[in-house]
Amino acid sequence: MRQAIVNGTSVENIILADQGFEVEGRILVPIPDDIGVSIGWVYSDGSFSPPSLPEPSTDPADYDLLPWQFTAMVNYLGIDPAIRKAIGAIPDPMMKAAALARYEKAISYHYGDPLVEQLRAAIQLPTQDLIDAWLLAKDLRSSN
Repeated sequence: MRQAIVNGTSVENIILADQGFEVEGRILVPIPDDIGVSIGWVYSDGSFSPPSLPEPSTDPADYDLLPWQFTAMVNYLGIDPAIRKAIGAIPDPMMKAAALARYEKAISYHYGDPLVEQLRAAIQLPTQDLIDAWLLAKDLRSSN
């Protein structure tokens, strides 16, 4: 019979075992044939349930943006001219060229990139506005 090896309330493994089989330090719970229990499920109050999904992160640093998502965010905020002006004000010609190349040609954009924060501050975009727009852009899909 299929049995769940339970540690606390967490299903650690699924085994085939005869009635009376024991695993030291764990509880074995018979799994009814009509329930598709998996490792990671919860066993509580005599029943199995799937684990709850974690809440999605609200930290923009957890989400890189694709170039088209980043461009959509910039267009949504209407900040492209201000960003280009801030990049144009960089005094060192090579650093200016590098910043412009990264702005226009990156294959992904990371919120934690120091250039993102430097440009945000230079154009005086409120941090929360950038966070909100970043989180909107990360949910865009190519089918939108």
